[in-house]
This record gives sequence, C-alpha cells and structure tokens, in this order.
Amino acid sequence: MPGALEVTAAIRFFDSGRYETEGLADTPGFHEPPGKHPWSEELYIESAKNTVCAGDVLVSYDDRSLSLVDQVKQSLVLFERTELQGIKQDLLLHPNGTPPDELAEVIIDLAPDIDIIGLTEKDIGFPWFITASYIRQLRTKLDSTLGRYIPIHIFGCFDPQTIPYLFFSGADIFDGLSWMRYYFRDGHCLYYKEFE
Repeated sequence: MPGALEVTAAIRFFDSGRYETEGLADTPGFHEPPGKHPWSEELYIESAKNTVCAGDVLVSYDDRSLSLVDQVKQSLVLFERTELQGIKQDLLLHPNGTPPDELAEVIIDLAPDIDIIGLTEKDIGFPWFITASYIRQLRTKLDSTLGRYIPIHIFGCFDPQTIPYLFFSGADIFDGLSWMRYYFRDGHCLYYKEFE
C-alpha cells in the first residue's frame, strides 16, 4: 500500500517476570488467581531461550531476598545459562539500603562489562528527590570509575511527572504502567497514590 507507515521494533526488552508473579503490589484489592504457577529460575531460562533473539535486551531474574553481591552473581550465572548470543544484559538489582557508591563498587568489581543497570524506583528512595539524588551519585561513581557509559534503567516509574528529574539525574530508560492508571477530572490529572 503506497504511503503506508512501516514500523519495526528497534529493541525488545524481555523482562524477568518476577513482578508479574508477585501480583500488582500497588493495586488495592488485587488477589492472585487460583492455581497460578510460580515463576522460577528454570522457567526464566526456558522462556528466554525460546523468546529472546539477537538484538534484544534480557533483564536478569531478580531476587530481592539475596544480598547485593549474591544478586549480581546469580544474575550473571543465569545469563550464562541461557546461552544466548548477541543480546544486551540488563542487570536488575535491589540495593536493599545499600548506598549508591557501594552499589557502584559491587557492579565495578563483579559485572564491569554489563550492558545496563536496572533499579526499581521504589527500591532507591522516596520521594522523587531522594531517588534523583541516588541516581546522580550512582551515575557519577560509575562514569568516573569505569571509563564507559552504562545506561541506568528505572523500573516501575510510579509518577510519570518525575521522569524528567530522574533523566537529568542520570537515568536513561524508564518503564512502568503508572501512566495508565491516571484519570482526568475537571481538568486535573489524578492518580490514587497521591491520596495516600
């Protein structure tokens, strides 16, 4: 068809799947469906092998119950077990209170060749200016020590209005479904979390 717009995806992200199995933690009244099968490392590897293609980004299988060092080690082992070639690796970490300089040191020591660092917004601080400060400190340490640029991916962006602040603090990639949970009334944009 002449003049038809052809669109092709430049990059596809294959998420870890953990958040989806934990339920919608920020949705009031959400209940797990009966008979739901638990997500596992083996299902993650099998799904990655059957779905991820060269050029895609594979997000690590994250486990917030592990220490930061063990999270990195586990993720690197699982990336290796997928046996995928030609992909980017997005290392999703939960700092669990670890300061940004210490997080950077762990990355520098254990995963200096990683393609992307992933963090969840709610893990690194609240309100937004604490999150922005964390990102700025992490970005500064990574840039000054590694001598190469590693994109920072922020998962679960709860308030789309904070994305510019986080971007100017040093984050590069954002995802989250919060923008779908806004509603408009009398010319105002509202989101239920602002009433907590």
